[in-house]
Amino acid sequence: MSYIDNHTNALCQAFGDNFKVEDIEGGCEIIQYKRTEEVVIPKAIRGKPVLRVAGMSFEEHRKIITSVVIPNSVIEICDGAFERCERLCNVVIPESVTIIGDCAFYGCDCLESVEIRSDKNLISIHPDAFPEHTQINFVVI
Repeated sequence: MSYIDNHTNALCQAFGDNFKVEDIEGGCEIIQYKRTEEVVIPKAIRGKPVLRVAGMSFEEHRKIITSVVIPNSVIEICDGAFERCERLCNVVIPESVTIIGDCAFYGCDCLESVEIRSDKNLISIHPDAFPEHTQINFVVI
């Protein structure tokens, strides 16, 4: 188990209340985030795996979020999921992600680093998923 998996499992109970979720087939999706600057999405919430980050999930706190760690359970980052998170600087995307949707990180003009844990499962990155006018350092591990 990786550090991120251990870290997100340990924080699951503590941070489960920071997210509003909806059930989907096979698990749940985050539809709203409730607080803190550094976001660590848990691998499961209330015993259900987090499979998807829905569009505009982080809209209410888009002015404070500075970093995001996504667990290995997430398979899709939906259209506009982190749109206009203007202070977001760093994102870690696990190998489980297969789709990064339209405008997923649009308007994240401070985005400096996107770490993709592996691109072997990545099927689609929408051409407008990331901001156009920034110097993003993409690292594929």
